[in-house]
Amino acid sequence: NNLIELYDKIAIQALESENKKRFLEKTPFHVLYLDYLIKHFPNAKFINMIRDGRDCYRSNKRLADHHKKSLKQTTFTWRDSIKVRQAIGNHPQIIDIKYEDFTHTPVKTLKRIMLFLEEEFLENQLDPRQYSKSKIFKGDKGHERLNQPIQPASIGKWKNELNFEEIHFFQKNAGNELKAMEYEILH
Repeated sequence: NNLIELYDKIAIQALESENKKRFLEKTPFHVLYLDYLIKHFPNAKFINMIRDGRDCYRSNKRLADHHKKSLKQTTFTWRDSIKVRQAIGNHPQIIDIKYEDFTHTPVKTLKRIMLFLEEEFLENQLDPRQYSKSKIFKGDKGHERLNQPIQPASIGKWKNELNFEEIHFFQKNAGNELKAMEYEILH
């Protein structure tokens, strides 16, 4: 409980210092602890972003060396994240969003998210000039597209940029989860 109280205090301080209503924490692997988070943060809402794990790995391969994860690590983390989320089932604190849906229909998807959050949708929420002001990733390889409109340009690039062994390994070890999320399996 001390950890939960500390996190709450940090969140409250961040909200007050920025005069904001919401605190956003976006660590992807937190899905692995979703049961715990739901239990201990009953007022929190969770947006679970799902992306084809092969595109996740492909994207990760091009990041700076200190961010890279091995194929094995990426595959098993992605697979386990899907399994954990599936085990919870439908829950009023969680909304699942497919990355591919968000990039193909950003307005429709963001409206769905804002409805879930009980917040107003504003057109400027999709304006890259609004969300690219963060200096956290400025110049960091792999985050160049933050100042561009949302688009599906990176979807399916794994088909051309991963080799047969990488695709085979991922599909062999996470194929059931790929199918469950309705992603294509190459044979």
